[in-house]
Amino acid sequence: MRRALALFAGCAVVGPDFVPPLIEAEGSSLLATQIPRALPDEWWRALKDPALDKVIEAAEVGNLDLAIARTRIDATRAALQERGLES
Repeated sequence: MRRALALFAGCAVVGPDFVPPLIEAEGSSLLATQIPRALPDEWWRALKDPALDKVIEAAEVGNLDLAIARTRIDATRAALQERGLES
């Protein structure tokens, strides 16, 4: 009986006006300002490595998943522009 009572004590019900506390991870806003949201286009060119350039170009040409993703992105951008939501 005591075990059952201890088990169900952890399942306490809160009232209808309960608002969960907002907890912000320490330093999370600092990290958000230091990390860019997206890498610039052709970021690898800044490394000036011809071998890396060739690998990236080969991956772009032969990757059907990448081609499909780019097509979807282009279609989404076109739809957003049509609605006036993206410049």
